[in-house]
Formats: sequence, C-alpha cells, structure tokens
Amino acid sequence: MALATPLSSGIQVNLIEQNTDTLLSVKAHNADFVLGEKTLKLWAHSPDGYYSITDYSIEGSDSLTIPLSNIHYADSSGEVAYLDLVAFTESMGLVGSDNAIPAKAAQRIEDLPSEDISSFSRGSEGFVFPNRRILDETIRNLMFHVTMWFGMVGLLLFGFIYAIKYILGNNLERDLWASLANAVGLGFGILGLLTGMVWAKYTWGAFWVNDAKLNGAGLGVLMYFAYFLLRNSIDNPRKRARISAAYNVIAFVLYIMFIFVLPRLQGVDSLHPGQGGNPAFSSYDLDNALRIVFYPAVIGWTFIGFWIFDILRRMHALNNIN
Repeated sequence: MALATPLSSGIQVNLIEQNTDTLLSVKAHNADFVLGEKTLKLWAHSPDGYYSITDYSIEGSDSLTIPLSNIHYADSSGEVAYLDLVAFTESMGLVGSDNAIPAKAAQRIEDLPSEDISSFSRGSEGFVFPNRRILDETIRNLMFHVTMWFGMVGLLLFGFIYAIKYILGNNLERDLWASLANAVGLGFGILGLLTGMVWAKYTWGAFWVNDAKLNGAGLGVLMYFAYFLLRNSIDNPRKRARISAAYNVIAFVLYIMFIFVLPRLQGVDSLHPGQGGNPAFSSYDLDNALRIVFYPAVIGWTFIGFWIFDILRRMHALNNIN
C-alpha cells in the first residue's frame, strides 16, 4: 500500500536568474500544464487576499516560469516578506507552495482587488499521499525507515528489560532472550540506516551528512556490534551473561540519548523532522491518508521483529534438545 498509493498533485518553486530578470521556475507533479492550459490559473497569496498572475510562460508539460517583477500583490501591513504561490488546472485542482515568492522582488500595489478562489476545487481527490516540498515520492520511505526504527526501539527495549532481569535473577534464559532481541533489533537498525541513507541522498544530497541524529544512530549500531563481539569473546556462560547484561543496560541508555535526547538539545542542529527547528512528522508529513498506513506499519514491523525473535528462540530451544 505504501508503494501503490499515488502521490497527490503539487507544485515546487525555485528562483532562477535569467539575463536581467529573476524568474520563478514552477515544477508540477501529477499534472500537465500543456493539457490544462485552458483552465490554468495562478495567484500570488498574501494575508490580504489572492492576486491573479497572468504573465507566465509554459516551458513544458510539467514546468512554467513567471517573471517576478510582473507579480502584483497588496499588503496593508507592509510587513510581508514572502508570498504563497497558488495554481489551478482542472486535472490538478487547487494546489500551492508556501513562501514561494520574495515579496520585495514583486510589485506591491495599494488597494489592488483580490480574487475569490473559493469556487475552485481543492487538490487531488481520493486516497492519496501528500505532495511535500523536497520529499516528493520519497515520502513513501516514511513507511519503512521510520516504522522499522520504532520496531528496533521496541526490540532493544525488550533486550534492555531482560538484561536487567538477568542482573536481578541470574537466570541464563533471560540473558538469551536479551541477546536474541538485540540481534533482531540490530538487524532492524542496519536496515533503518540503509533506508535513511537512501532518503538522505534524495532529500539532503548525500548518503551521509554531519547530522546529530544520524551520527548518533551510527554510533548506536556500532555499540551493539561491540555488544556481540564482547559476548563472543567470553567462553564462561555466566561471566558472559553478567558482563554483557551490564554492557546492554549502558548501551541502551546511551543509544536513547543519542537518537532522542541529544538532537533535541538547544544549540544542536539536525536536519531530521522535529529537531533543529524543523517541523515534526505530526505537523508536516502525517496527514490523514499517511496515518492510515503509518500506524499499522509501526505495529506490523514491530510484530515482524518479535516474530523473528520468537523463531530464533524456538530454534535455540530445539538445538538444546538435540
């Protein structure tokens, strides 16, 4: 469902310099400006209203340009820094791009009449994912990268709890359960890093950037690799269980600090949603359509993780019987 659900129509806007003029370059997604030319309408939006843009040039089926100097708007406050761009075609519906037009480059006109656009239909209809600036089609990765990390945290939390139970009860089965949960959690962590790197390449321009949360996630995965190296270096079962349980407790606490606490500290910059002043998923990515898929995906990946854990536990039990 995460891959099959279509993305809604939308536009993205960039500024380009051409000769002595600055142009707005508008790219459409799931829309065709050429086929929809007869119904195409553009507006600049300020707090005072919507103002028609009639001077534009269609460059292709999904692109057009607008001279900034020919955009007119009204602003009674005189404090608007950016205007929104709103576009409409019959096939695309009414879509917009926030803060797309630098107000100082457009022409402010007093008492310019505003248009009423309430009669125009809004965006794509039916069950669609939202079209978000920069994210585009990669928003689908939300159902894999983020949800797998929820499953990973659940598994590592399970391993943390059973490490504490071993310390308190000295039961080797609890140590086994902790190590198996950590093994599956580490696998989910590696998959989360790989999907995150692909996402970073498309949205941030590189597979790995100097990001507090990304670096913390990488350190956390290395800590759990060290956990299994430590276990394999000790032959005595009880000594191995005791030392690795203590390490497990420390590693889990540090991992949570690295990926949830440190990126949210004041003065720490992060490109991830919800950190460094960036909008969180709840206010930016997660509309009602995404929530219908996202929350079941969190539950699904968590259940898959514990299902794999249970298979490993049963395999270990059968090996001991034989």
